[in-house]
Amino acid sequence: MRRRIYRFRNFRLDPQGRELSRDGQGIVLPASSIDCLIYLIENRERSVGRDELAAAVWGRVNVSEVSVNHAIMRLRRALGDTGNEQTFIRTLPRVGYRWIGESIAQDLIVDQDAAADPLQAPVEHPVEHRPIPVDVVGHRLATPSRKLPYVRAAAMLAALGLAVGLAGSLWWHRAGRVVDPQEAMVMRSATAVVLPARIDASDEWTWLGLGLMDLIANQLRRSNVPTLPSETVVGLVRTNNGSSTGDLAGVLDRSVRGAAILRIDPYAEQAAGVWTVRLDVKVAGQAWHVESESSDVLAAARDAADQMMFKLGRTPAGRSGTSTTQALDQLQQQINAAMLASQLALARSLVDSAPPDLRSRPEIAFAEASIEFFAGRYDATQHHLEVLLDRLPPTASPRLRAQALNRLAASHARRNQLDDADAASAKAIAFLASHDEPDLLARAHVGRGAVALRRWKLDEATAHFGQARMLYDASHDLSGEADVDLSLGSTAMARGQPGVALPLVRRAAERFEALAMSDARIIALRNVADAHTLLLEHHEALATTDRFWPVETHSGNQSERWWTMLSRARALVGVGRLADADALLRQVSEHSDPQRDGVARAVSAAQAAQLSLLKGDTDMALAHARAALTPVLEERDDFIYATTWRTRIIALHQAGEVAGAAREVVALTAWAATRQANDRRQLYVAMTQAEQAEIEGHGDQALQRYGQAMAQAQRIGVPEDIVAIGQLYVRTLLAAGLLDQASSVSGQLASWAHQDARAAWTQASVYAAAGNDDAARKALDRAQHIAGERPLRDPAIQRP
Repeated sequence: MRRRIYRFRNFRLDPQGRELSRDGQGIVLPASSIDCLIYLIENRERSVGRDELAAAVWGRVNVSEVSVNHAIMRLRRALGDTGNEQTFIRTLPRVGYRWIGESIAQDLIVDQDAAADPLQAPVEHPVEHRPIPVDVVGHRLATPSRKLPYVRAAAMLAALGLAVGLAGSLWWHRAGRVVDPQEAMVMRSATAVVLPARIDASDEWTWLGLGLMDLIANQLRRSNVPTLPSETVVGLVRTNNGSSTGDLAGVLDRSVRGAAILRIDPYAEQAAGVWTVRLDVKVAGQAWHVESESSDVLAAARDAADQMMFKLGRTPAGRSGTSTTQALDQLQQQINAAMLASQLALARSLVDSAPPDLRSRPEIAFAEASIEFFAGRYDATQHHLEVLLDRLPPTASPRLRAQALNRLAASHARRNQLDDADAASAKAIAFLASHDEPDLLARAHVGRGAVALRRWKLDEATAHFGQARMLYDASHDLSGEADVDLSLGSTAMARGQPGVALPLVRRAAERFEALAMSDARIIALRNVADAHTLLLEHHEALATTDRFWPVETHSGNQSERWWTMLSRARALVGVGRLADADALLRQVSEHSDPQRDGVARAVSAAQAAQLSLLKGDTDMALAHARAALTPVLEERDDFIYATTWRTRIIALHQAGEVAGAAREVVALTAWAATRQANDRRQLYVAMTQAEQAEIEGHGDQALQRYGQAMAQAQRIGVPEDIVAIGQLYVRTLLAAGLLDQASSVSGQLASWAHQDARAAWTQASVYAAAGNDDAARKALDRAQHIAGERPLRDPAIQRP
């Protein structure tokens, strides 16, 4: 297809891309100046009145004369055209303007596939692009240098677009064309993406880059327009290294999986004390804009957003009553901008320095609680939120109340206060039943699902996660979708389905990485590593932990760092690096907080007990197991609690305390009967019972129980469990002289003999018992190579 460009002297103008360049170098101009140039050139055969130009560029005629004059003045300056010489633009007193420069129109052949994408249109020659500044979403909030050339979103304002009907159908008159109802329907169903605003003002207004983005996104949500969360957009921009808006088109399109995109590119400039806020909109192959002026930039932004709603055939939501003053409104957006940019210290300083009348507002109280939450100070978070909820009237600020309940639930969950977490999420769900806030309702369902998962109520957890996934899908909330994928993967892991979990948690990790959500990405990668471990893919597990190591460079949340170290330690044990694993466990034990990090410390002690058992240090295994078997671990993860109890019993066996071990087995069996059903936990209880029968000399009983446990492990299908039980079963079969049966069971482990030392050692034992010393030596050598620092007992092989 063809696309027109204009050349005059050494300038090149691409109306569709709204790009002006000189000698191949892009020229930075406000959007209003570029659009004035386009309109004047395209109507060069006649004069253009001021009112006509204002209507074409600003979308209305009641634009101040100052705004029009400023736009033309900037344009003249960029073209080197003075008011006296008037080489390109002639001023016609009491009439308007006319383009008088010599220009050549050229038709550019554009690839049909590229042109079909309304978000991205190619240009004839590459022009230097000004990217969305990484600093806006990185380490500091900074105003982009105005010396850099900038290319705005690819779009052409062909003619004036006016909304002439708001009740059901939308008609747009553009260049003599009427938008049909089907196209209007696409516009109404599109997912909105609000990009960081470009600000043309002094440095003190830098925060508006993210502040206006978030304000406009919230306006859209209140008008029931599906809108990508601001955090998602910031992540996309950050991940793409501040690429220009045009370069983000493909990323956005993939993010919403082909759904129509309503892309809003905000721009704000200040001149003579007046703010002009312009929203460039692109949807359904159409490009248009709205603009508003005010001495208050946030008021101008809201007015522009309302105009956009009308053009989309939607009724703008009523103005929120929560912002009673301009100062409160501005403070909220400044704090939100700082938090979006992960600048918690800056956000905290904004709260601390706020006047008392503003700091006492509920909105600022919630912001303060959010800062504490993201900093990992959950006790402070709970205090702020409980005070806030007590003072909020039941019918006031419903969205704020639901947000506070959800954040309170998350804070309780982080502190392992499951009853309180579940109660807060349940309150949020009940409250939201009479309010249209799908994103908050989804978050409340995730909260209840997470508690159910921790309590091993897996069907209940899956039901809540499923409801949340549907709500997030409908609103194209990418981070929410990833969060649910991670939760569903965790549920599959709890069911003993690492093969099912792996693609879910891997997809969640990829999505979190794409959105630059660092802590969520690490949590997902920990689940990926654990899935690999259960699948006996030990090197893949360690390679996964390499992606978040060293942890100090990937996460600022100290409490989460301990969990990340524990994941790394498990992967290190899997490849036989016991000393490195031991060093990490010592760090957790010595430096974590006994009160705040009680669960992480208990899990660390549990892993240390297993590690000591591997090294043959019975006393340390008993000491670590005793430290791990605490009520907090029992409440948080009764599977780890059960396997740690089993570690203690094995250590008692090795210490010769058979009677003491027998009492522990009876207690473990009784305890397990009181817990929520869990096939894998029961499997390890049965394995412990078989080991006790074996050590007490009840061979037949031991064989029977091992056989039942092996059959159950095969039904569950977790390779880690199959090998753990199979190794013990084979040992007992060989001791009973049942070589054929031992060989059969060993064969069931053969698939993992090249990657797991226990499976390889079991093969060596069977070969040695069969007198096949050559095969036994090869299998043992392989086992010792895989084992690393783990000691292996040498089976009875005749060495040459």
